[in-house]
Amino acid sequence: MKKKKVLSIDDRGSSKASTHVIIERDTTPPNPLKDYDQVFLLHSNVTREFCGNESDRDYDDPLEEIVDEDGYGTGEYRFREGVVHFPVSAYIHSGIALRMGSIREFPCDPGGWDTTRNAAYLWTDKERFERMCCKDGWMTVYNEETKTRRPAKDEAEFRKYLWEIAKGELELFQKYLDGECFGYREEIRQPFKKVYPDGREVDDCDWDDGDSCWGFYVDSIDDIDFSKDEDTDVFDATGHFVGDEWTIPELVIRSPISGLYLMTEGSKDSDSEWTADLSKAKVFHHWHCAYNAYLQAGKRLWEFKTYSADGGHKAIKDKDEWK
Repeated sequence: MKKKKVLSIDDRGSSKASTHVIIERDTTPPNPLKDYDQVFLLHSNVTREFCGNESDRDYDDPLEEIVDEDGYGTGEYRFREGVVHFPVSAYIHSGIALRMGSIREFPCDPGGWDTTRNAAYLWTDKERFERMCCKDGWMTVYNEETKTRRPAKDEAEFRKYLWEIAKGELELFQKYLDGECFGYREEIRQPFKKVYPDGREVDDCDWDDGDSCWGFYVDSIDDIDFSKDEDTDVFDATGHFVGDEWTIPELVIRSPISGLYLMTEGSKDSDSEWTADLSKAKVFHHWHCAYNAYLQAGKRLWEFKTYSADGGHKAIKDKDEWK
């Protein structure tokens, strides 16, 4: 696969490409706590600084009031049975930094003056986990190597698995707090001849607005699904991705068995058949992601027809339409 560098927005004037992709920060990013279906809910104890997502009325409150021997409420609360919860600490000073665990001080706050222990907690229970993650999946863990789910060895392993899920969701919310959400807009070159009164003709161009898409919480430029064409230059107005490489695909293929769409390297033989190497493939679970990223770049879609044990796949049927 070919690679191209992400350029600084300052280099835009010298580009000869027919399409410009401008990477910018999303000024109205989606809030993962409110706009995404996450396994854990966040309850904040410092709502003046940041709020959680306890407005989800489909679930009971994770806390219950402790009652005395006469059945009267004591004003003290505890987590109800079946709730799994993890503490979240916060450093709040001209910004908010959140970390899993009950932390006395952050590295940037050695005295702990601006650190709030247990500023919030992430919680879930069996009902929410199985609704958001996996039906009948309570006390099971996901194996990354086999891509399958298996029963947890014990409660400690399952709790560690839940910790990793909660940590990932908190890191995503941290990106939201930091404004680390990106989007892009395309500019399409429209060349024309500028004619002066003395008859001189000069090549010039206008730039029409093309596609745009926002709401990308990503670490790699290849995870932003813009049209990846060789005659495209990518300019970063944020400075976040400048110098990174992005991939120009050679082949887009679809597996009729799994329904997944893949971008990978491909080679064409004398019979106009393609052989694709799945070991280098990037997987898309939704057809429109692959469509927006690659079909617009003038690529063809090839459907797998034959399979071999070594991972080589023959793609011999040309598909002009996406099913």
